Amino acid sequence: MIVYDPMAPDSTQGRRSDQLVQSIDIAATMLDYAGIERPETFQGKSLRGLVTGSDEPVRDYVFTENLWSTHFGNPRIEAVQDKRWKYIRYYAEASIAGEPPVYEELYDIVSDPGELHNLIDDTTHAETLKRLKLAWKTMLTKARGTGSPKVLRYTVDSEKDYRSK
Repeated sequence: MIVYDPMAPDSTQGRRSDQLVQSIDIAATMLDYAGIERPETFQGKSLRGLVTGSDEPVRDYVFTENLWSTHFGNPRIEAVQDKRWKYIRYYAEASIAGEPPVYEELYDIVSDPGELHNLIDDTTHAETLKRLKLAWKTMLTKARGTGSPKVLRYTVDSEKDYRSK
């Protein structure tokens, strides 16, 4: 992510950080700069400290999900990563009902940045995998919450209904 603050001191201009950030942090950061309190429902965190020179971690893990299987072959996935490891879960179905993954991957992204060597079956990384699965479950629950979805499910029939209105 690239952030430019023309009012930041010269000492922080052009600075790089390896902290874990996400696009959901942009809104929280803008609210912080505007002096507006971040709503409790926001999952993003302010990056203002990083922009102004701090190197305090924003988060320990990044959670990613693609909820849309497409005709281009993009499967539904969920993934979690820290600064060294990435754990990915692939699903055959488009539902988000908690079904088991059909395929999993584990990568050491420091020694294998191209993600060429899947270590999911390497028992020497069992503790790392266990830690990442726990982080995945925690972050998934936080991202989705425990109540009913607040958006309508989209179906082919709803597209027809929408177009006819």
